[in-house]
This record gives sequence, structure tokens and C-alpha cells, in this order.
Amino acid sequence: MDFSPGEESLETKLFLETEIPWEELAFPVVALTLKKYFQNKEDNAYPFTEENILAGLKGESESTLLNKSSAFPRS
Repeated sequence: MDFSPGEESLETKLFLETEIPWEELAFPVVALTLKKYFQNKEDNAYPFTEENILAGLKGESESTLLNKSSAFPRS
């Protein structure tokens, strides 16, 4: 597979799901999207999903967006 950083990326790398450095992802919406993808992949269903990406994107370490998302079920 041929890939490389683009104009807006300093670095790119492929990861297995278990290797993703969640704390290092630049944008919470990327973590949300990846979590949704892996959740859907496990269910073998890819339904339409709608989230409010503006909720909680204020730079806090644990984004309100991720807390409210169905991709991150609460225990």
C-alpha cells in the first residue's frame, strides 16, 4: 500500500485497532469516527450516524463529545 503525509499532515502511519494511540489523536472527532467504525465493523452493519461534532470541542483532555457519543458507551 502506497501512502504518505499530505499537505496537512506531518506524519502518517497505519495501525491495527489495538495499536491506535488514542491519546495522541489530534482531533476528538477522529477518535469518534474510528470508534464508530470499529463498533459497526464488529456488528457487520454500517448504519447512517449523526453526531454533534461541535459539542465539547474546547480542548479539554476528555472531550464532552466523546462522553456523549454512543460510540463510547458508559459502564
